[in-house]
Amino acid sequence: MDISRNKVWESKEWEHHVNDLLRIKFGDSNYIPIPDGHNGDAGIEGYCTEGSAFQSYCPDEACPVKELYEKQRDKMTTDIAKFIKDKDNYLTQILQNTKIKRWILVVPRHISKHLVIHASNKETEVVKANIPYVDNEAFKILIWDRETLKREESELISKGLRVLKVDMPDIDESQLDEIKDSESEFVKNISRKLKKLKGDEEQVAIATNHLLQNIVMYKNIMSDLKDNYPSLHEEITNGVLDRESDLKLDCLDSDILPPAKQVKLLNTQLAELSKLHKDNLKCISTGVVGDWLMRCNLDF
Repeated sequence: MDISRNKVWESKEWEHHVNDLLRIKFGDSNYIPIPDGHNGDAGIEGYCTEGSAFQSYCPDEACPVKELYEKQRDKMTTDIAKFIKDKDNYLTQILQNTKIKRWILVVPRHISKHLVIHASNKETEVVKANIPYVDNEAFKILIWDRETLKREESELISKGLRVLKVDMPDIDESQLDEIKDSESEFVKNISRKLKKLKGDEEQVAIATNHLLQNIVMYKNIMSDLKDNYPSLHEEITNGVLDRESDLKLDCLDSDILPPAKQVKLLNTQLAELSKLHKDNLKCISTGVVGDWLMRCNLDF
């Protein structure tokens, strides 16, 4: 499954993702998912033996803030009602001696203080209901999102169970012009070296722009990884440094010096180290090689 920070999830896809995250957080022996294929989920989709009950939710489409809050609020209202009512005594039978201290709604994005207020109101309803499987003194309703489970999501990626795809906005001509103006000497290094391989001015200009675009996107990707997935950032950084050290020997082999071959070599090495999406790895590899050409780590 490909995931990204701005991914629009389908409801079942999100449910499966949350179950995997919670298995990592609590362990297979402590987290018990409750399948909903037979008579529904009774207001929770899983629980852990220490006393937390979980319900996942996401709408099937991107929503503005107000609409997202309303959908999340209504979901909480509906499922807390199920949790209190315990139709056909499903929860009583499932939980047995487990007392629920936390009922947690797990959503991709939690961006409204009003949902916290609504959760507090629902807490009061649950406690007043005096339910036998609830620890009234400790009971709280919480909202978790992907930020809460960032470490577990990183572990899923590291294990190869998810593939992270970092969004790569297009780089326009004005941004390239700024780079050419602010780092003109470095940009000239790229063009000068490419002209050794191909004398066609137009093709060199196109290739230079392509490398500059990838340099900017590569640095954006690495900044995103550093902020949000530091273990992936470390893997990529170490892979780049390892490959860069090999350039000292590559200078003796003219067949592998050209940029396209360096991109391919680096891309292959990074793909072995990281579970990042192939499009991101290609962009990083191209951007790194472009940066090497700018800084004179790579010459021919």
